[in-house]
Amino acid sequence: MKSTRDFVATAYVVKDAKTLLILHKKLGLWLPPGGHIEQDELPCDAVIREVEEETGLKIKLFGNSTPVYDAGKPELKDVEMLAMPNHIQLEHIEPGHQHIDLVYIAKVIGGEENHRQEEADDMKWFSNEDLDREEISENVRHYGKIAISKVENLEVE
Repeated sequence: MKSTRDFVATAYVVKDAKTLLILHKKLGLWLPPGGHIEQDELPCDAVIREVEEETGLKIKLFGNSTPVYDAGKPELKDVEMLAMPNHIQLEHIEPGHQHIDLVYIAKVIGGEENHRQEEADDMKWFSNEDLDREEISENVRHYGKIAISKVENLEVE
């Protein structure tokens, strides 16, 4: 059976050494906010839009938009470097359907917290210790802690 695949974008949003998770209404799991990338939408724009729609918060993506191969790179005309995701993961949603998830790390730059009731039953900030709770999946725990560490330990523009 051939699988269908959708591209999605997710962000671990960090503030005050905590990451924001939503209690997903359909799945009943604590997950970082995010959603489907619309046709002709850039992944970095999609994740910023999805986070604001789901949480009310405005974010800035944390990450390098400069390629690793800086030394001796060729002159690139008409090319724009996009924010790089922290990682990309393949999620098995149901038999025959997968999500290719571009996962970003972000910090809050504005907005007002207000979770979207249609998609989430709750929204909470989780510290490293909170991420160790039993109801947090291993994947979310691992990358939530990485996000907190990256934002809190490095200077962010």
